[in-house]
Amino acid sequence: MQQVTDYLRVDHERLHALLAQAAAGPELDAGAFEQFRAGLLRHIAIEEKLLLTAARRARGGEPIERARALRIEHGALASLLVPTPDLALCTEIAALVNTHDAVEEGPSGVYAECEALIGEALSQTLLASAREFAQVPVAQHFDGEGTVRTAELALASARRMAAPRAARQLSTTERELDKLQAEHASFGKLLDLLQAQLAVFHRAEQPDYELMRDIFDYLTRYPDRFHHPKEDRIFEKLAQRDPSTRANVGVLAKQHQVIAHSGARFLQKLEAALAGAILPRQAVEAPAQDYIAFYRAHMKLEESQLFPIARLQLRESDWLELDATPTEAVDPLLGSKLQARYRAIQRRISMAAECGCAVN
Repeated sequence: MQQVTDYLRVDHERLHALLAQAAAGPELDAGAFEQFRAGLLRHIAIEEKLLLTAARRARGGEPIERARALRIEHGALASLLVPTPDLALCTEIAALVNTHDAVEEGPSGVYAECEALIGEALSQTLLASAREFAQVPVAQHFDGEGTVRTAELALASARRMAAPRAARQLSTTERELDKLQAEHASFGKLLDLLQAQLAVFHRAEQPDYELMRDIFDYLTRYPDRFHHPKEDRIFEKLAQRDPSTRANVGVLAKQHQVIAHSGARFLQKLEAALAGAILPRQAVEAPAQDYIAFYRAHMKLEESQLFPIARLQLRESDWLELDATPTEAVDPLLGSKLQARYRAIQRRISMAAECGCAVN
Protein backbone atom coordinates (compact mmCIF):
# COMPACT_ATOMS: atom_id res chain seq x y z
CA MET A 1 0.00 0.00 0.00
CA GLN A 2 1.43 3.37 -1.04
CA GLN A 3 2.46 5.76 1.72
CA VAL A 4 2.89 9.51 1.60
CA THR A 5 6.66 9.13 1.40
CA ASP A 6 6.27 6.84 -1.64
CA TYR A 7 4.45 9.71 -3.31
CA LEU A 8 7.31 12.06 -2.39
CA ARG A 9 9.94 9.65 -3.70
CA VAL A 10 8.16 9.42 -7.05
CA ASP A 11 7.95 13.20 -7.08
CA HIS A 12 11.73 13.32 -6.54
CA GLU A 13 12.17 11.28 -9.71
CA ARG A 14 9.83 13.56 -11.65
CA LEU A 15 11.65 16.68 -10.49
CA HIS A 16 15.08 15.19 -11.28
CA ALA A 17 13.87 14.39 -14.80
CA LEU A 18 12.55 17.92 -15.35
CA LEU A 19 15.78 19.53 -14.15
CA ALA A 20 17.83 17.19 -16.34
CA GLN A 21 15.63 18.05 -19.31
CA ALA A 22 16.05 21.77 -18.62
CA ALA A 23 19.85 21.48 -18.70
CA ALA A 24 20.23 18.80 -21.39
CA GLY A 25 20.84 21.01 -24.40
CA PRO A 26 23.32 23.75 -25.28
CA GLU A 27 20.70 26.26 -24.09
CA LEU A 28 18.32 26.14 -21.15
CA ASP A 29 14.91 24.59 -21.74
CA ALA A 30 12.94 27.35 -19.99
CA GLY A 31 9.64 25.48 -20.09
CA ALA A 32 11.06 22.42 -18.36
CA PHE A 33 12.78 24.59 -15.77
CA GLU A 34 9.56 26.44 -14.90
CA GLN A 35 7.78 23.10 -14.44
CA PHE A 36 10.62 22.01 -12.17
CA ARG A 37 10.50 25.30 -10.26
CA ALA A 38 6.76 25.13 -9.58
CA GLY A 39 6.97 21.43 -8.75
CA LEU A 40 9.86 21.84 -6.32
CA LEU A 41 8.11 24.64 -4.41
CA ARG A 42 4.99 22.49 -4.11
CA HIS A 43 7.09 19.47 -3.05
CA ILE A 44 8.82 21.50 -0.33
CA ALA A 45 5.47 22.78 0.93
CA ILE A 46 4.10 19.23 1.18
CA GLU A 47 7.11 18.11 3.22
CA GLU A 48 6.98 21.16 5.48
CA LYS A 49 3.23 21.44 6.02
CA LEU A 50 2.26 17.77 5.98
CA LEU A 51 5.08 15.32 6.66
CA LEU A 52 7.37 17.20 9.05
CA THR A 53 4.40 18.74 10.86
CA ALA A 54 2.85 15.30 11.41
CA ALA A 55 6.17 13.91 12.68
CA ARG A 56 6.51 16.81 15.10
CA ARG A 57 3.02 16.22 16.47
CA ALA A 58 3.78 12.52 16.88
CA ARG A 59 6.74 13.55 19.06
CA GLY A 60 4.58 15.72 21.29
CA GLY A 61 5.53 18.95 19.54
CA GLU A 62 9.27 18.24 19.30
CA PRO A 63 10.66 18.35 15.74
CA ILE A 64 12.77 15.44 14.53
CA GLU A 65 16.48 16.11 14.89
CA ARG A 66 17.10 16.56 11.16
CA ALA A 67 14.15 18.90 10.55
CA ARG A 68 16.15 22.10 11.02
CA ALA A 69 18.83 21.05 8.52
CA LEU A 70 16.16 20.08 5.99
CA ARG A 71 14.43 23.43 6.36
CA ILE A 72 17.71 25.25 5.84
CA GLU A 73 18.23 23.35 2.60
CA HIS A 74 14.61 24.03 1.60
CA GLY A 75 15.25 27.72 2.10
CA ALA A 76 18.46 27.54 0.08
CA LEU A 77 16.73 25.74 -2.78
CA ALA A 78 13.89 28.26 -2.78
CA SER A 79 16.37 31.15 -2.97
CA LEU A 80 18.11 29.52 -5.97
CA LEU A 81 14.77 29.54 -7.78
CA VAL A 82 14.51 33.34 -7.57
CA PRO A 83 17.03 34.56 -10.20
CA THR A 84 16.65 34.09 -13.94
CA PRO A 85 17.91 30.54 -14.61
CA ASP A 86 20.79 29.46 -16.81
CA LEU A 87 22.75 26.23 -17.20
CA ALA A 88 25.22 27.13 -14.44
CA LEU A 89 22.36 27.74 -12.00
CA CYS A 90 20.84 24.37 -12.93
CA THR A 91 24.15 22.71 -12.02
CA GLU A 92 24.15 24.39 -8.60
CA ILE A 93 20.55 23.39 -7.95
CA ALA A 94 21.13 19.81 -9.07
CA ALA A 95 24.08 19.39 -6.70
CA LEU A 96 22.04 20.59 -3.73
CA VAL A 97 18.95 18.60 -4.71
CA ASN A 98 20.96 15.38 -4.99
CA THR A 99 22.51 15.65 -1.52
CA HIS A 100 19.20 16.79 -0.02
CA ASP A 101 17.18 13.91 -1.48
CA ALA A 102 19.79 11.39 -0.33
CA VAL A 103 19.19 12.49 3.28
CA GLU A 104 15.46 12.01 2.87
CA GLU A 105 15.45 8.62 1.13
CA GLY A 106 16.96 5.27 2.08
CA PRO A 107 16.39 2.85 4.99
CA SER A 108 17.64 5.32 7.61
CA GLY A 109 16.50 8.48 5.85
CA VAL A 110 14.13 11.15 7.07
CA TYR A 111 11.21 9.61 5.21
CA ALA A 112 11.65 6.28 7.00
CA GLU A 113 11.95 8.07 10.34
CA CYS A 114 8.74 10.00 9.71
CA GLU A 115 6.83 6.90 8.60
CA ALA A 116 7.84 5.07 11.78
CA LEU A 117 6.53 8.00 13.84
CA ILE A 118 3.22 8.69 12.12
CA GLY A 119 2.06 5.14 11.35
CA GLU A 120 0.28 3.69 8.34
CA ALA A 121 -3.20 5.14 8.94
CA LEU A 122 -2.02 8.74 9.24
CA SER A 123 0.35 8.24 6.33
CA GLN A 124 -2.63 7.28 4.17
CA THR A 125 -4.44 10.46 5.24
CA LEU A 126 -1.37 12.54 4.41
CA LEU A 127 -1.09 10.80 1.04
CA ALA A 128 -4.60 11.92 0.12
CA SER A 129 -3.78 15.47 1.25
CA ALA A 130 -0.52 15.45 -0.74
CA ARG A 131 -2.31 14.40 -3.92
CA GLU A 132 -4.77 17.27 -3.51
CA PHE A 133 -2.16 19.81 -2.43
CA ALA A 134 -2.51 23.03 -4.41
CA GLN A 135 0.23 24.63 -6.47
CA VAL A 136 2.32 27.19 -4.60
CA PRO A 137 2.19 30.75 -6.03
CA VAL A 138 5.27 31.36 -8.17
CA ALA A 139 6.65 34.89 -8.56
CA GLN A 140 8.51 36.24 -11.54
CA HIS A 141 12.28 35.84 -11.52
CA PHE A 142 14.27 38.61 -9.86
CA ASP A 143 17.96 39.38 -10.35
CA GLY A 144 18.46 42.37 -8.10
CA GLU A 145 19.94 42.93 -4.66
CA GLY A 146 20.06 39.91 -2.36
CA THR A 147 19.75 37.15 -4.96
CA VAL A 148 22.24 34.26 -4.97
CA ARG A 149 23.33 31.90 -7.74
CA THR A 150 25.46 29.29 -5.95
CA ALA A 151 24.50 26.56 -3.51
CA GLU A 152 27.22 27.70 -1.09
CA LEU A 153 25.89 31.25 -0.84
CA ALA A 154 22.28 30.04 -0.72
CA LEU A 155 23.04 27.71 2.20
CA ALA A 156 24.95 30.42 4.07
CA SER A 157 22.04 32.83 3.67
CA ALA A 158 19.51 30.19 4.73
CA ARG A 159 21.54 29.38 7.86
CA ARG A 160 21.58 33.05 8.84
CA MET A 161 17.83 33.25 8.35
CA ALA A 162 17.30 30.08 10.40
CA ALA A 163 19.19 31.50 13.39
CA PRO A 164 16.99 32.35 16.39
CA ARG A 165 15.29 35.66 15.66
CA ALA A 166 16.65 37.19 18.85
CA ALA A 167 20.18 36.34 17.73
CA ARG A 168 20.04 38.18 14.41
CA GLN A 169 18.94 41.54 13.18
CA LEU A 170 15.63 41.36 11.35
CA SER A 171 15.36 43.02 7.98
CA THR A 172 12.89 45.85 7.53
CA THR A 173 10.74 43.55 5.40
CA GLU A 174 10.61 40.94 8.17
CA ARG A 175 9.77 43.51 10.83
CA GLU A 176 7.04 45.21 8.80
CA LEU A 177 5.36 42.03 7.60
CA ASP A 178 5.62 40.45 11.06
CA LYS A 179 3.83 43.53 12.38
CA LEU A 180 1.07 43.26 9.78
CA GLN A 181 0.56 39.58 10.62
CA ALA A 182 0.47 40.36 14.35
CA GLU A 183 -2.24 42.91 13.64
CA HIS A 184 -4.12 40.31 11.60
CA ALA A 185 -4.05 38.02 14.62
CA SER A 186 -5.48 40.86 16.72
CA PHE A 187 -8.23 41.51 14.17
CA GLY A 188 -9.02 37.79 14.17
CA LYS A 189 -9.60 37.85 17.92
CA LEU A 190 -12.03 40.72 17.51
CA LEU A 191 -13.90 38.81 14.82
CA ASP A 192 -14.09 35.86 17.23
CA LEU A 193 -15.72 38.13 19.81
CA LEU A 194 -18.19 39.41 17.23
CA GLN A 195 -19.00 35.81 16.26
CA ALA A 196 -19.72 35.00 19.90
CA GLN A 197 -22.10 37.97 20.19
CA LEU A 198 -23.91 36.90 17.02
CA ALA A 199 -24.44 33.48 18.57
CA VAL A 200 -26.14 35.22 21.50
CA PHE A 201 -28.27 37.21 19.07
CA HIS A 202 -29.17 34.02 17.17
CA ARG A 203 -30.52 32.50 20.40
CA ALA A 204 -32.90 35.48 20.61
CA GLU A 205 -31.00 36.77 23.63
CA GLN A 206 -29.69 40.29 24.15
CA PRO A 207 -26.14 40.73 22.74
CA ASP A 208 -23.64 43.13 24.23
CA TYR A 209 -24.20 46.02 21.84
CA GLU A 210 -21.61 48.16 23.62
CA LEU A 211 -18.93 45.54 23.09
CA MET A 212 -19.92 45.16 19.44
CA ARG A 213 -19.91 48.94 19.03
CA ASP A 214 -16.45 49.20 20.60
CA ILE A 215 -15.10 46.53 18.27
CA PHE A 216 -16.51 48.17 15.15
CA ASP A 217 -15.35 51.55 16.38
CA TYR A 218 -11.80 50.18 16.60
CA LEU A 219 -12.01 48.41 13.24
CA THR A 220 -13.17 51.57 11.48
CA ARG A 221 -10.70 53.83 13.29
CA TYR A 222 -7.47 51.83 13.05
CA PRO A 223 -7.46 49.10 10.36
CA ASP A 224 -9.57 51.08 7.89
CA ARG A 225 -7.58 54.31 8.34
CA PHE A 226 -4.04 53.05 8.89
CA HIS A 227 -3.49 49.29 8.50
CA HIS A 228 -5.24 48.90 5.13
CA PRO A 229 -3.82 52.08 3.54
CA LYS A 230 -0.35 50.93 4.63
CA GLU A 231 -0.95 47.55 2.99
CA ASP A 232 -2.12 49.31 -0.17
CA ARG A 233 1.17 51.22 -0.37
CA ILE A 234 3.25 48.12 0.33
CA PHE A 235 1.33 46.02 -2.18
CA GLU A 236 1.63 48.71 -4.84
CA LYS A 237 5.41 48.70 -4.33
CA LEU A 238 5.34 44.90 -4.55
CA ALA A 239 3.42 45.06 -7.84
CA GLN A 240 6.17 47.31 -9.21
CA ARG A 241 8.75 44.71 -8.18
CA ASP A 242 6.70 41.73 -9.35
CA PRO A 243 3.99 42.50 -11.95
CA SER A 244 2.56 38.99 -11.49
CA THR A 245 1.04 40.21 -8.22
CA ARG A 246 -0.83 43.08 -9.87
CA ALA A 247 -4.18 41.28 -10.14
CA ASN A 248 -4.26 40.31 -6.45
CA VAL A 249 -3.10 43.79 -5.45
CA GLY A 250 -6.08 45.27 -7.28
CA VAL A 251 -8.51 42.80 -5.72
CA LEU A 252 -7.24 43.49 -2.21
CA ALA A 253 -7.40 47.26 -2.65
CA LYS A 254 -11.07 46.98 -3.63
CA GLN A 255 -11.71 44.66 -0.68
CA HIS A 256 -10.25 47.28 1.66
CA GLN A 257 -12.90 49.70 0.40
CA VAL A 258 -15.68 47.13 0.86
CA ILE A 259 -14.56 46.41 4.43
CA ALA A 260 -14.44 50.12 5.27
CA HIS A 261 -17.89 50.87 3.86
CA SER A 262 -19.62 47.85 5.41
CA GLY A 263 -17.93 48.43 8.77
CA ALA A 264 -19.02 52.06 8.86
CA ARG A 265 -22.62 51.14 8.00
CA PHE A 266 -22.73 48.49 10.71
CA LEU A 267 -21.29 50.89 13.27
CA GLN A 268 -24.17 53.27 12.53
CA LYS A 269 -26.65 50.46 13.21
CA LEU A 270 -25.01 49.69 16.55
CA GLU A 271 -25.01 53.35 17.55
CA ALA A 272 -28.73 53.43 16.75
CA ALA A 273 -29.34 50.30 18.85
CA LEU A 274 -27.57 51.88 21.81
CA ALA A 275 -29.73 54.99 21.33
CA GLY A 276 -32.84 52.84 21.74
CA ALA A 277 -33.63 51.66 18.22
CA ILE A 278 -34.89 48.10 17.83
CA LEU A 279 -32.87 46.15 15.27
CA PRO A 280 -34.57 43.18 13.57
CA ARG A 281 -32.51 40.00 13.32
CA GLN A 282 -32.11 40.24 9.54
CA ALA A 283 -30.60 43.70 9.91
CA VAL A 284 -27.86 42.43 12.23
CA GLU A 285 -27.10 38.74 11.94
CA ALA A 286 -26.65 38.16 8.19
CA PRO A 287 -24.71 41.41 7.47
CA ALA A 288 -22.39 40.81 10.43
CA GLN A 289 -21.77 37.18 9.44
CA ASP A 290 -20.97 38.33 5.90
CA TYR A 291 -18.59 40.99 7.26
CA ILE A 292 -16.75 38.45 9.42
CA ALA A 293 -16.44 35.86 6.63
CA PHE A 294 -15.31 38.48 4.11
CA TYR A 295 -12.72 39.90 6.53
CA ARG A 296 -11.26 36.47 7.30
CA ALA A 297 -11.06 35.51 3.62
CA HIS A 298 -9.41 38.86 2.88
CA MET A 299 -6.66 38.35 5.46
CA LYS A 300 -6.13 34.77 4.26
CA LEU A 301 -5.65 36.00 0.69
CA GLU A 302 -3.06 38.56 1.82
CA GLU A 303 -1.15 36.08 3.96
CA SER A 304 -1.17 33.25 1.42
CA GLN A 305 -0.70 35.15 -1.85
CA LEU A 306 1.17 38.41 -1.21
CA PHE A 307 3.01 38.28 2.11
CA PRO A 308 5.29 35.36 1.06
CA ILE A 309 6.20 37.11 -2.20
CA ALA A 310 6.73 40.42 -0.41
CA ARG A 311 9.16 38.77 2.02
CA LEU A 312 11.18 37.62 -0.96
CA GLN A 313 10.95 40.63 -3.28
CA LEU A 314 10.87 43.83 -1.22
CA ARG A 315 14.22 45.54 -0.57
CA GLU A 316 15.53 48.06 1.94
CA SER A 317 15.34 50.75 -0.74
CA ASP A 318 11.62 50.09 -1.11
CA TRP A 319 11.06 50.76 2.58
CA LEU A 320 12.99 54.02 2.37
CA GLU A 321 10.47 55.17 -0.24
CA LEU A 322 7.54 53.86 1.78
CA ASP A 323 8.82 55.67 4.89
CA ALA A 324 8.33 58.96 3.03
CA THR A 325 4.56 58.44 3.34
CA PRO A 326 2.56 59.99 6.24
CA THR A 327 3.33 58.74 9.74
CA GLU A 328 1.30 55.69 10.69
CA ALA A 329 -0.60 55.28 13.94
CA VAL A 330 0.28 52.79 16.66
CA ASP A 331 -2.23 49.95 16.88
CA PRO A 332 -4.11 50.68 20.12
CA LEU A 333 -4.62 46.98 20.80
CA LEU A 334 -0.91 46.13 20.45
CA GLY A 335 0.81 49.25 21.74
CA SER A 336 1.57 49.96 25.39
CA LYS A 337 0.81 53.70 25.31
CA LEU A 338 -2.92 53.91 24.81
CA GLN A 339 -5.22 56.87 24.62
CA ALA A 340 -7.86 56.81 27.34
CA ARG A 341 -10.57 55.90 24.83
CA TYR A 342 -8.65 52.93 23.47
CA ARG A 343 -7.51 51.84 26.94
CA ALA A 344 -11.15 51.42 27.90
CA ILE A 345 -11.95 49.59 24.68
CA GLN A 346 -8.99 47.23 25.08
CA ARG A 347 -9.88 46.44 28.68
CA ARG A 348 -13.47 45.76 27.70
CA ILE A 349 -12.44 43.43 24.87
CA SER A 350 -9.86 41.69 27.06
CA MET A 351 -12.40 41.08 29.82
CA ALA A 352 -14.89 39.68 27.31
CA ALA A 353 -12.22 37.33 25.98
CA GLU A 354 -11.18 36.40 29.54
CA CYS A 355 -7.57 36.76 28.48
CA GLY A 356 -6.40 39.00 31.31
CA CYS A 357 -4.25 40.99 28.90
CA ALA A 358 -5.68 44.48 29.42
CA VAL A 359 -3.13 47.23 29.97
CA ASN A 360 -3.44 48.76 33.43
